[in-house]
Amino acid sequence: MAPSVTGEWIPPQRPGLHISWRWVLLWLVLFAFKCTVVLWMAQERHSPDEQLYRQLARSVIDGEGYARSGKPTAMVVPGFPLFLALLLRIAPESHVFPFAANVALSAVLALAYGALLGLLTGRPRLGRWGAVGLFLWPPYIQYACALTTEMANTACLAVALLCFERVRRNPERLGSWLGLGIFHACAFMIRPVVFLLTPVVLLWPLVESRFRPRAFVGAFLAGVTVLAIWLPWVIRNERVFGEFVPLTTYSGITLFAGTLKDFNNYHGPMADVMAEHEIANYFDDEVHSNRVMTRVGKERIGEDRGRYLWLSMTRAWRFWVHDYPWHREFMQRWRSADSPGDYLPLIGRPALQLMSATLLACLLVSLWLLRARRDCWPHMLLIVYYSVMHALLFPIIRYSAPVQGLALVLIAAAAAQVWERRRAVERGTAD
Repeated sequence: MAPSVTGEWIPPQRPGLHISWRWVLLWLVLFAFKCTVVLWMAQERHSPDEQLYRQLARSVIDGEGYARSGKPTAMVVPGFPLFLALLLRIAPESHVFPFAANVALSAVLALAYGALLGLLTGRPRLGRWGAVGLFLWPPYIQYACALTTEMANTACLAVALLCFERVRRNPERLGSWLGLGIFHACAFMIRPVVFLLTPVVLLWPLVESRFRPRAFVGAFLAGVTVLAIWLPWVIRNERVFGEFVPLTTYSGITLFAGTLKDFNNYHGPMADVMAEHEIANYFDDEVHSNRVMTRVGKERIGEDRGRYLWLSMTRAWRFWVHDYPWHREFMQRWRSADSPGDYLPLIGRPALQLMSATLLACLLVSLWLLRARRDCWPHMLLIVYYSVMHALLFPIIRYSAPVQGLALVLIAAAAAQVWERRRAVERGTAD
């Protein structure tokens, strides 16, 4: 299709999504394959984050409430620990079931992002194959191997973005408004980063609809849904801590760690700050400790803003690209390898580093190509928002999991746009 008069490429409109039994069979085979790979790769040794989530989930199951070491906590928002508690309650002795649920969540996020791609390009077939590619995206296989927030958060965000796009195209869809409210709230109750975007999420489609009455009703419905999911947590924190805690008591640590060059090893400097302020245990009084760490973090930023800005730029890179000194570890392991099987694991991390750097480069090109596409603007802004927030605070590449899929969607949309324009030129219909 040719560009519009304004130069903005308009995706062709195609019939709705049709799923045949062949696609169902393909997804069943892919699901079984990914479950097998995930269970083979999953380790018995849990990361510190996974240990924390399991501890909170077990506390809920045992009737002790949302507590850490017997003390009520708000260190992390409760979305994922409660979900994990549900999984462990359903199958308490099963090693397979929680990871199969993780794979199911990765299927949900792949299908949602695939449907979003179909909407942005007007090509449902491209969306279906895009969903397959997203399901097999190597980082989404890697993240499914741990019972942490990545798959659940990404699935909620992907469905929320799909509902958001459907509401933008038809603001009178109350069901889509309801889905937007539910999944947006679930996303920030799993990881709080999108909480600040709540007003934008509700107002953007409303403004685009020119404030239609039914769109007002939909936005109100979505807002009430968000409050219904979020406020019980706020009320619980008020009763437990006697103060207003909107999300977590961990934000101070995150801000403080963001002022350090080696932000992953913040425990030593944090212990020094706690000793200076006579805090024996951070969790004896989480609210006070969080307030102290927040104040110290702000002071450190104010002392040397130039250094903080430079660290933020390096963290923006580490948010998107694997930070792995493979060139040193690679040579050490290469020299100590005794069999052909010892060489295979050496390929993994350098390959992920190269792949993530390639993804970032393709994303930057795609953002430029799509700059005139107003339907892509909110999705592009979300990627920028995620990047900036984690550059300022605490970047780990797995925290980019929710927007990696969105980045791939925009890359595919840009490629489809270039392809359509090339075909239009060949047919002699372009200006």
